[in-house]
Amino acid sequence: ANRFTRHEVKNGLLAAIGLYESLCDAQSRQLTKSAVKTDVGIGFELGDPSGTDDVVRCMNELGKSLHDTLDTILIEAMTRDLIHDLYRPHRQKINISSVLSGSTHDSTFSGSSAGNLTRFPMITRPSPLPLFNMDPNLLRYLHKQALSNACKYGKTGGIVLTEIIHDEKSERMQINIINLPGEFHDRLINMGSDAEDQVFQKGIQVHENFQGDGSSRISKKSQAAALPGDGAWIIRKCAKIMKGDCAIKFEESRTVFSLDIPAKTFLPKKHYLPTTDFKSFSLPSRVWGIAIDDSKVQMKLLGKFFEFAGIQKDRIKVFGKNADEIMGFVDFVVNFMDENMGDHVLLIADENLDVMDEASKHITISGSQLVENIRLRLLPEQEKQLVAFIRSA
Repeated sequence: ANRFTRHEVKNGLLAAIGLYESLCDAQSRQLTKSAVKTDVGIGFELGDPSGTDDVVRCMNELGKSLHDTLDTILIEAMTRDLIHDLYRPHRQKINISSVLSGSTHDSTFSGSSAGNLTRFPMITRPSPLPLFNMDPNLLRYLHKQALSNACKYGKTGGIVLTEIIHDEKSERMQINIINLPGEFHDRLINMGSDAEDQVFQKGIQVHENFQGDGSSRISKKSQAAALPGDGAWIIRKCAKIMKGDCAIKFEESRTVFSLDIPAKTFLPKKHYLPTTDFKSFSLPSRVWGIAIDDSKVQMKLLGKFFEFAGIQKDRIKVFGKNADEIMGFVDFVVNFMDENMGDHVLLIADENLDVMDEASKHITISGSQLVENIRLRLLPEQEKQLVAFIRSA
Protein backbone atom coordinates (compact mmCIF):
# COMPACT_ATOMS: atom_id res chain seq x y z
CA ALA A 1 0.00 0.00 0.00
CA ASN A 2 1.21 3.52 -0.73
CA ARG A 3 1.66 6.15 1.95
CA PHE A 4 -1.73 7.77 1.26
CA THR A 5 -3.54 4.45 1.63
CA ARG A 6 -1.73 3.66 4.87
CA HIS A 7 -2.62 7.12 6.20
CA GLU A 8 -6.29 6.60 5.33
CA VAL A 9 -6.40 3.15 6.93
CA LYS A 10 -4.60 4.41 10.01
CA ASN A 11 -7.06 7.29 10.42
CA GLY A 12 -9.98 4.90 10.02
CA LEU A 13 -8.57 2.62 12.69
CA LEU A 14 -7.92 5.53 15.03
CA ALA A 15 -11.50 6.64 14.59
CA ALA A 16 -12.72 3.09 15.31
CA ILE A 17 -10.52 2.93 18.41
CA GLY A 18 -12.03 6.24 19.50
CA LEU A 19 -15.54 4.80 19.19
CA TYR A 20 -14.44 1.70 21.10
CA GLU A 21 -13.06 3.84 23.95
CA SER A 22 -16.28 5.85 24.02
CA LEU A 23 -18.25 2.59 24.31
CA CYS A 24 -16.00 1.50 27.18
CA ASP A 25 -16.56 4.82 28.96
CA ALA A 26 -20.32 4.60 28.43
CA GLN A 27 -20.39 1.01 29.68
CA SER A 28 -18.37 1.96 32.74
CA ARG A 29 -20.68 4.88 33.53
CA GLN A 30 -23.74 2.64 33.12
CA LEU A 31 -22.32 0.02 35.48
CA THR A 32 -21.47 2.71 38.05
CA LYS A 33 -24.93 4.27 37.72
CA SER A 34 -26.59 0.89 38.16
CA ALA A 35 -24.49 0.10 41.22
CA VAL A 36 -25.38 3.46 42.83
CA LYS A 37 -29.09 2.95 42.21
CA THR A 38 -28.94 -0.49 43.76
CA ASP A 39 -27.04 0.81 46.81
CA VAL A 40 -29.63 3.49 47.60
CA GLY A 41 -32.39 0.93 47.53
CA ILE A 42 -34.21 1.82 44.34
CA GLY A 43 -34.13 -1.84 43.42
CA PHE A 44 -32.81 -1.31 39.86
CA GLU A 45 -31.40 -4.49 38.36
CA LEU A 46 -28.92 -4.44 35.53
CA GLY A 47 -30.24 -7.64 34.03
CA ASP A 48 -28.54 -10.88 33.21
CA PRO A 49 -24.95 -10.65 34.60
CA SER A 50 -23.74 -13.09 31.96
CA GLY A 51 -25.02 -10.71 29.28
CA THR A 52 -22.98 -7.89 30.79
CA ASP A 53 -19.91 -10.16 30.89
CA ASP A 54 -20.40 -10.97 27.21
CA VAL A 55 -20.57 -7.27 26.33
CA VAL A 56 -17.36 -6.54 28.25
CA ARG A 57 -15.62 -9.54 26.69
CA CYS A 58 -16.67 -8.54 23.17
CA MET A 59 -15.56 -4.97 23.74
CA ASN A 60 -12.17 -6.14 25.00
CA GLU A 61 -11.75 -8.39 21.97
CA LEU A 62 -12.76 -5.52 19.68
CA GLY A 63 -10.21 -3.23 21.29
CA LYS A 64 -7.45 -5.84 20.95
CA SER A 65 -8.36 -6.49 17.32
CA LEU A 66 -8.27 -2.78 16.47
CA HIS A 67 -4.95 -2.22 18.21
CA ASP A 68 -3.43 -5.32 16.61
CA THR A 69 -4.50 -4.09 13.16
CA LEU A 70 -3.05 -0.65 13.84
CA ASP A 71 0.19 -2.26 15.04
CA THR A 72 0.36 -4.26 11.81
CA ILE A 73 0.17 -1.06 9.76
CA LEU A 74 2.83 0.65 11.87
CA ILE A 75 5.09 -2.41 11.63
CA GLU A 76 4.63 -2.46 7.85
CA ALA A 77 5.73 1.18 7.71
CA MET A 78 8.71 0.46 9.96
CA THR A 79 9.69 -2.56 7.83
CA ARG A 80 9.63 -0.41 4.71
CA ASP A 81 12.02 2.06 6.35
CA LEU A 82 14.24 -0.80 7.50
CA ILE A 83 14.50 -2.22 3.98
CA HIS A 84 15.53 1.15 2.55
CA ASP A 85 17.91 1.97 5.43
CA LEU A 86 15.76 4.91 6.53
CA TYR A 87 14.79 3.75 10.01
CA ARG A 88 16.40 5.44 13.00
CA PRO A 89 16.08 3.98 16.51
CA HIS A 90 13.76 5.68 19.00
CA ARG A 91 15.34 4.80 22.34
CA GLN A 92 13.52 4.99 25.63
CA LYS A 93 13.59 3.48 29.09
CA ILE A 94 12.09 -0.01 28.81
CA ASN A 95 11.52 -3.20 30.74
CA ILE A 96 12.64 -5.78 28.17
CA SER A 97 10.71 -8.65 29.75
CA SER A 98 7.48 -6.66 29.50
CA VAL A 99 8.19 -5.53 25.94
CA LEU A 100 8.90 -9.06 24.68
CA SER A 101 6.20 -10.85 26.68
CA GLY A 102 3.54 -8.40 25.56
CA SER A 103 2.38 -7.54 29.08
CA THR A 104 2.42 -3.84 28.19
CA HIS A 105 1.58 -4.28 24.53
CA ASP A 106 -0.88 -6.52 22.74
CA SER A 107 0.78 -8.82 20.24
CA THR A 108 0.30 -12.14 18.55
CA PHE A 109 2.56 -13.85 21.03
CA SER A 110 1.28 -12.08 24.13
CA GLY A 111 2.32 -13.64 27.39
CA SER A 112 -0.95 -12.66 29.04
CA SER A 113 -2.63 -16.05 28.76
CA ALA A 114 -1.72 -19.26 30.54
CA GLY A 115 -1.52 -21.11 27.23
CA ASN A 116 1.02 -18.73 25.79
CA LEU A 117 3.06 -18.76 29.01
CA THR A 118 3.21 -22.55 28.68
CA ARG A 119 4.19 -22.64 25.02
CA PHE A 120 6.27 -19.45 24.94
CA PRO A 121 8.11 -19.34 28.29
CA MET A 122 10.71 -16.69 29.05
CA ILE A 123 13.66 -16.80 31.43
CA THR A 124 16.08 -14.00 32.28
CA ARG A 125 19.53 -13.88 33.81
CA PRO A 126 19.63 -12.05 36.14
CA SER A 127 16.02 -12.05 37.26
CA PRO A 128 14.60 -9.50 37.29
CA LEU A 129 16.49 -7.60 34.61
CA PRO A 130 17.33 -3.92 35.11
CA LEU A 131 15.83 -1.24 32.89
CA PHE A 132 17.52 -0.43 29.56
CA ASN A 133 17.63 2.46 27.11
CA MET A 134 16.56 0.80 23.82
CA ASP A 135 14.12 0.98 20.95
CA PRO A 136 11.12 -1.16 22.02
CA ASN A 137 9.68 -1.34 18.49
CA LEU A 138 12.84 -2.87 17.03
CA LEU A 139 13.11 -5.40 19.84
CA ARG A 140 9.43 -6.31 19.68
CA TYR A 141 9.52 -6.70 15.88
CA LEU A 142 12.69 -8.80 15.92
CA HIS A 143 11.42 -11.04 18.71
CA LYS A 144 8.04 -11.52 17.07
CA GLN A 145 9.64 -12.47 13.74
CA ALA A 146 12.02 -14.90 15.44
CA LEU A 147 9.10 -16.54 17.28
CA SER A 148 7.13 -16.73 14.05
CA ASN A 149 10.02 -18.48 12.29
CA ALA A 150 10.45 -20.86 15.22
CA CYS A 151 6.76 -21.81 15.03
CA LYS A 152 6.86 -22.14 11.25
CA TYR A 153 10.00 -24.23 10.91
CA GLY A 154 10.28 -25.89 14.35
CA LYS A 155 8.25 -28.70 15.87
CA THR A 156 4.54 -28.18 15.27
CA GLY A 157 2.97 -26.99 18.53
CA GLY A 158 6.33 -27.30 20.30
CA ILE A 159 7.62 -25.10 23.10
CA VAL A 160 9.57 -22.01 22.02
CA LEU A 161 11.78 -20.64 24.79
CA THR A 162 13.05 -17.05 25.01
CA GLU A 163 16.26 -16.72 27.04
CA ILE A 164 17.58 -13.26 27.91
CA ILE A 165 21.10 -13.04 29.35
CA HIS A 166 22.62 -9.71 30.40
CA ASP A 167 26.33 -9.34 31.21
CA GLU A 168 26.76 -6.20 33.29
CA LYS A 169 30.56 -6.18 33.00
CA SER A 170 30.69 -6.30 29.21
CA GLU A 171 27.44 -4.30 28.93
CA ARG A 172 26.05 -6.74 26.38
CA MET A 173 22.89 -8.77 26.09
CA GLN A 174 22.17 -12.05 24.37
CA ILE A 175 18.61 -13.03 23.49
CA ASN A 176 18.16 -16.67 22.47
CA ILE A 177 15.02 -18.07 20.81
CA ILE A 178 15.12 -21.86 21.19
CA ASN A 179 12.76 -24.28 19.46
CA LEU A 180 12.53 -28.06 19.05
CA PRO A 181 13.54 -29.65 15.71
CA GLY A 182 11.01 -29.45 12.90
CA GLU A 183 10.70 -31.00 9.46
CA PHE A 184 13.95 -31.29 7.46
CA HIS A 185 16.02 -30.53 10.59
CA ASP A 186 18.43 -33.37 9.81
CA ARG A 187 19.10 -31.92 6.34
CA LEU A 188 19.85 -28.52 7.84
CA ILE A 189 22.38 -30.12 10.18
CA ASN A 190 24.01 -31.92 7.24
CA MET A 191 24.38 -28.59 5.42
CA GLY A 192 26.48 -27.31 8.31
CA SER A 193 27.50 -23.66 8.22
CA ASP A 194 26.04 -23.25 4.70
CA ALA A 195 22.51 -23.44 6.08
CA GLU A 196 23.33 -20.97 8.85
CA ASP A 197 24.78 -18.50 6.35
CA GLN A 198 21.96 -18.85 3.82
CA VAL A 199 19.23 -18.18 6.40
CA PHE A 200 20.22 -14.50 6.57
CA GLN A 201 20.74 -13.95 2.84
CA LYS A 202 18.22 -11.85 0.95
CA GLY A 203 15.62 -13.73 -1.06
CA ILE A 204 16.65 -17.22 0.06
CA GLN A 205 14.23 -19.77 1.52
CA VAL A 206 16.29 -22.74 2.64
CA HIS A 207 13.33 -24.94 3.58
CA GLU A 208 11.65 -24.43 0.22
CA ASN A 209 14.34 -26.52 -1.49
CA PHE A 210 13.58 -29.57 0.64
CA GLN A 211 9.94 -29.51 -0.45
CA GLY A 212 11.01 -29.82 -4.08
CA ASP A 213 13.37 -32.30 -5.68
CA GLY A 214 16.19 -31.45 -3.28
CA SER A 215 18.65 -30.98 -6.11
CA SER A 216 19.49 -27.42 -5.10
CA ARG A 217 20.21 -26.04 -1.69
CA ILE A 218 19.37 -22.48 -2.59
CA SER A 219 16.00 -21.28 -3.79
CA LYS A 220 15.80 -18.55 -6.37
CA LYS A 221 17.04 -15.22 -5.18
CA SER A 222 14.69 -12.26 -5.19
CA GLN A 223 15.82 -8.87 -6.41
CA ALA A 224 12.65 -7.15 -5.20
CA ALA A 225 12.54 -4.91 -2.14
CA ALA A 226 11.14 -7.61 0.17
CA LEU A 227 9.56 -10.96 -0.63
CA PRO A 228 9.19 -14.29 1.18
CA GLY A 229 12.65 -15.38 2.24
CA ASP A 230 13.67 -11.91 3.38
CA GLY A 231 12.42 -12.23 6.96
CA ALA A 232 15.75 -13.28 8.49
CA TRP A 233 17.56 -10.76 6.26
CA ILE A 234 15.39 -7.98 7.76
CA ILE A 235 15.97 -9.37 11.27
CA ARG A 236 19.70 -9.01 10.74
CA LYS A 237 19.19 -5.40 9.58
CA CYS A 238 17.37 -4.79 12.88
CA ALA A 239 20.32 -6.23 14.77
CA LYS A 240 22.78 -4.06 12.83
CA ILE A 241 20.74 -0.93 13.61
CA MET A 242 21.08 -1.84 17.29
CA LYS A 243 24.87 -2.14 16.71
CA GLY A 244 24.73 -5.89 17.21
CA ASP A 245 24.38 -9.07 15.17
CA CYS A 246 22.41 -12.29 15.07
CA ALA A 247 23.13 -15.93 14.27
CA ILE A 248 21.39 -19.30 14.11
CA LYS A 249 22.65 -22.75 15.09
CA PHE A 250 21.04 -26.04 14.03
CA GLU A 251 21.93 -28.46 16.82
CA GLU A 252 20.97 -32.13 17.16
CA SER A 253 18.09 -31.55 19.57
CA ARG A 254 17.19 -27.92 18.97
CA THR A 255 17.54 -24.76 16.88
CA VAL A 256 18.93 -21.65 18.58
CA PHE A 257 18.49 -18.16 17.14
CA SER A 258 20.73 -15.67 18.96
CA LEU A 259 20.78 -11.89 19.07
CA ASP A 260 23.83 -10.16 20.57
CA ILE A 261 23.57 -6.41 21.22
CA PRO A 262 25.15 -3.77 23.45
CA ALA A 263 22.97 -3.13 26.50
CA LYS A 264 23.72 -0.39 28.98
CA THR A 265 21.48 -0.35 32.01
CA PHE A 266 19.32 2.70 32.59
CA LEU A 267 20.82 4.00 35.82
CA PRO A 268 20.85 7.81 35.81
CA LYS A 269 23.34 9.27 38.25
CA LYS A 270 22.50 12.10 40.60
CA HIS A 271 24.44 14.72 38.68
CA TYR A 272 22.49 13.81 35.54
CA LEU A 273 19.15 14.45 37.23
CA PRO A 274 17.50 17.71 36.19
CA THR A 275 17.11 20.36 38.85
CA THR A 276 13.51 20.87 37.72
CA ASP A 277 10.79 18.38 38.58
CA PHE A 278 9.04 17.87 35.24
CA LYS A 279 6.02 16.31 36.93
CA SER A 280 5.27 19.60 38.60
CA PHE A 281 5.71 21.62 35.39
CA SER A 282 2.73 23.61 34.19
CA LEU A 283 2.18 26.47 31.77
CA PRO A 284 1.07 29.85 33.15
CA SER A 285 -2.59 30.07 34.18
CA ARG A 286 -3.60 32.48 31.38
CA VAL A 287 -2.51 30.16 28.55
CA TRP A 288 -5.16 28.69 26.23
CA GLY A 289 -4.76 25.35 24.45
CA ILE A 290 -6.24 25.18 20.95
CA ALA A 291 -5.83 22.18 18.63
CA ILE A 292 -7.27 20.71 15.45
CA ASP A 293 -7.15 17.11 14.20
CA ASP A 294 -9.44 14.95 12.05
CA SER A 295 -8.98 11.85 14.25
CA LYS A 296 -11.20 11.46 17.31
CA VAL A 297 -8.46 9.55 19.11
CA GLN A 298 -5.89 12.24 18.39
CA MET A 299 -8.39 14.91 19.48
CA LYS A 300 -8.71 13.16 22.82
CA LEU A 301 -4.93 12.77 23.13
CA LEU A 302 -4.37 16.44 22.34
CA GLY A 303 -6.78 17.37 25.12
CA LYS A 304 -4.83 15.14 27.51
CA PHE A 305 -1.57 16.67 26.32
CA PHE A 306 -2.81 20.16 27.18
CA GLU A 307 -3.91 18.93 30.61
CA PHE A 308 -0.48 17.40 31.26
CA ALA A 309 1.03 20.75 30.31
CA GLY A 310 -0.98 22.36 33.10
CA ILE A 311 -3.71 24.03 31.04
CA GLN A 312 -7.09 24.02 32.78
CA LYS A 313 -9.89 22.05 31.10
CA ASP A 314 -12.05 25.13 30.62
CA ARG A 315 -9.21 26.75 28.64
CA ILE A 316 -8.80 23.81 26.20
CA LYS A 317 -10.51 23.84 22.80
CA VAL A 318 -10.04 20.95 20.36
CA PHE A 319 -11.58 21.02 16.86
CA GLY A 320 -11.92 18.66 13.90
CA LYS A 321 -14.98 16.51 14.54
CA ASN A 322 -16.60 17.64 11.27
CA ALA A 323 -15.94 19.62 8.08
CA ASP A 324 -17.48 22.82 9.49
CA GLU A 325 -15.02 22.92 12.38
CA ILE A 326 -12.06 22.39 10.05
CA MET A 327 -13.18 24.89 7.42
CA GLY A 328 -13.98 27.52 10.05
CA PHE A 329 -10.87 27.02 12.17
CA VAL A 330 -8.97 30.06 10.92
CA ASP A 331 -11.89 32.43 11.55
CA PHE A 332 -12.40 31.00 15.03
CA VAL A 333 -8.77 31.41 16.11
CA VAL A 334 -8.51 34.96 14.74
CA ASN A 335 -11.78 36.01 16.42
CA PHE A 336 -10.79 34.23 19.62
CA MET A 337 -7.50 36.12 19.85
CA ASP A 338 -9.31 39.38 19.17
CA GLU A 339 -11.62 38.67 22.11
CA ASN A 340 -8.80 37.55 24.43
CA MET A 341 -6.15 40.19 23.85
CA GLY A 342 -3.12 39.66 26.07
CA ASP A 343 -3.70 35.94 26.65
CA HIS A 344 -1.16 33.46 25.29
CA VAL A 345 -2.25 30.60 23.02
CA LEU A 346 -0.55 27.23 22.47
CA LEU A 347 -1.85 25.90 19.14
CA ILE A 348 -1.30 22.41 17.70
CA ALA A 349 -2.52 21.50 14.21
CA ASP A 350 -2.44 18.21 12.33
CA GLU A 351 -0.71 18.63 8.97
CA ASN A 352 -3.16 16.48 6.97
CA LEU A 353 -6.80 17.28 7.70
CA ASP A 354 -9.17 15.11 5.66
CA VAL A 355 -12.69 16.46 5.04
CA MET A 356 -15.61 15.90 2.69
CA ASP A 357 -16.80 19.01 0.83
CA GLU A 358 -20.41 19.82 -0.14
CA ALA A 359 -20.08 17.75 -3.32
CA SER A 360 -19.04 14.74 -1.21
CA LYS A 361 -15.52 14.93 -2.57
CA HIS A 362 -12.58 14.05 -0.39
CA ILE A 363 -10.10 16.90 0.14
CA THR A 364 -7.05 17.29 2.33
CA ILE A 365 -6.33 20.61 4.02
CA SER A 366 -2.85 21.51 5.20
CA GLY A 367 -2.63 22.31 8.90
CA SER A 368 0.51 24.39 8.37
CA GLN A 369 -1.34 26.44 5.76
CA LEU A 370 -4.13 27.09 8.24
CA VAL A 371 -1.60 28.35 10.78
CA GLU A 372 0.00 30.56 8.14
CA ASN A 373 -3.41 32.02 7.26
CA ILE A 374 -4.01 32.74 10.94
CA ARG A 375 -0.68 34.54 11.29
CA LEU A 376 -1.38 36.70 8.25
CA ARG A 377 -4.57 37.99 9.86
CA LEU A 378 -3.16 38.69 13.31
CA LEU A 379 -1.71 41.99 14.48
CA PRO A 380 2.03 41.91 15.26
CA GLU A 381 1.39 42.09 19.01
CA GLN A 382 -1.14 39.23 18.72
CA GLU A 383 1.27 37.05 16.77
CA LYS A 384 3.74 37.35 19.65
CA GLN A 385 1.12 35.75 21.93
CA LEU A 386 0.81 32.64 19.71
CA VAL A 387 3.02 29.54 19.75
CA ALA A 388 1.99 27.06 17.04
CA PHE A 389 3.14 23.50 16.36
CA ILE A 390 2.38 21.27 13.39
CA ARG A 391 1.82 17.59 14.12
CA SER A 392 2.61 15.06 11.41
CA ALA A 393 2.59 11.25 11.46
